[in-house]
Amino acid sequence: MSHAHQKGDLIPAEELDAYGVITMALISFQSDTKSEEAPQSEPDSLFPEWMQPHCYRPNTTALCEIQRYQKSTELLIRKFLYQQLVSEKAQDFRSNLCSRSSAVMALQEKCEAYLLGLFKDTNFCTIHAKHITILPKDIQLVCRIFGERA
Repeated sequence: MSHAHQKGDLIPAEELDAYGVITMALISFQSDTKSEEAPQSEPDSLFPEWMQPHCYRPNTTALCEIQRYQKSTELLIRKFLYQQLVSEKAQDFRSNLCSRSSAVMALQEKCEAYLLGLFKDTNFCTIHAKHITILPKDIQLVCRIFGERA
């Protein structure tokens, strides 16, 4: 690299990778600013303002995901992975078992409904305990309240 870039200089297209992130120019800019003896104010960021990545406020992406999943009706667990799990557990009882896809789908829907109810009740326990994160002891408490094995 023949010349070090200063803050505000336009960077040639050859020095940008596919994502628009400065590669070598950034390194030379850092080394040039540190070697100067005159104290200069440090830039707030190494990237120009127009290159700053967009950051959502905290919890915004989580709320968007919650709304997306509440609107949808598709299953949350992958069908193939669930089918593998069911066939693996069925092999423990009896070998060479065949199952209909409709039976596996019904079982998967029931399991997801159970898990969603469990997490909903666990979330209530978490909020009641003034926590933010669901802990294993909250799940155990819900199972104990409803008389289930944990």
